[in-house]
Amino acid sequence: MARTGRFVGCFVGSVIGDALGAHFEGSWETPTLDVVQKHTRHYLERRHPQLPYTDDTAMAKVVAESLIRCKDFDASDMARRFCDEYYGDKGRGYGFNVVTVFERWKLGSAEERPFEPAKLQFGGEGSEGNGAAMRIAPIAIFAYNDWKKAAEIASGCARLTHSHPNGITGALLQCRAVFQALHANQDESQFANAFIDDLKKHVVQESPGSVYDEKLENARKLLHQNAPPSAGDVADNLGNGVRAKNSVVTAIYAFLHACKWSMNFRDMIEFAISIGGDTDTIACMAGAIGGGFWGIEKIPKMWQENVEAVDIVSEMAEQLSDMRST
Repeated sequence: MARTGRFVGCFVGSVIGDALGAHFEGSWETPTLDVVQKHTRHYLERRHPQLPYTDDTAMAKVVAESLIRCKDFDASDMARRFCDEYYGDKGRGYGFNVVTVFERWKLGSAEERPFEPAKLQFGGEGSEGNGAAMRIAPIAIFAYNDWKKAAEIASGCARLTHSHPNGITGALLQCRAVFQALHANQDESQFANAFIDDLKKHVVQESPGSVYDEKLENARKLLHQNAPPSAGDVADNLGNGVRAKNSVVTAIYAFLHACKWSMNFRDMIEFAISIGGDTDTIACMAGAIGGGFWGIEKIPKMWQENVEAVDIVSEMAEQLSDMRST
């Protein structure tokens, strides 16, 4: 498979996970896998009005646009573009806290002090939500040849809205997972163990015993079970909430779960959604990893046709891919 197929699959996979998962976000009850499959497979049968994406994709598109236009990370440019995107299309489900950052940028801080509004949140501790991790996939494509560069950009991009260490580390962990998926050999033995070891080595090695270290080890234990754990078991052990520490490893696990039990993008997305909680973001992050691993050819074509902006992000992925050696 051409490498470009992985880049396109990564961005398209994230949008599809976002749009399909959005249907269940905020549900009072966690959807069963059967209920999720009934919904998602409805969009495999024939053409429908396209499912809209949420703020997850809106912000990822901005990350890609800024990297493409500036040919590097430019904090002021990205902040301004985030702000413009929000005020041009507010109905994408943005969270209250990130909107307060946009409001301060609009008052004039985007150009001169782009990182300042995020530092003021939560009494100066900053947000530890998953909003930085959910939009990070384009960076792994852009800096495909250089993890140090990818980590530098991912950290800066995260700090624009999420200055808490858990929010930043969550974004780095998701970026590394996508980066690793784009490079991975699909025939490697002990794939899951090697994948987790890599994440620990490149992201959490400086914080042994941290919440992410613990969650990754919990994920490893789930993968070592003789039978597939239920979505409920995953939620109990890894979380399914809006904080990065309760969703990033969950999305990574959904990918590794599929690698072990089905090797199927469709099954991965459906399982990720069935974990419940922040369904659009968990499926979005899993979709980016799985799409980068299996490539666009393994993503159901009818899902591609039935989800908004797939053509737009496909083109962006190709543009980012063309820039990856610069």
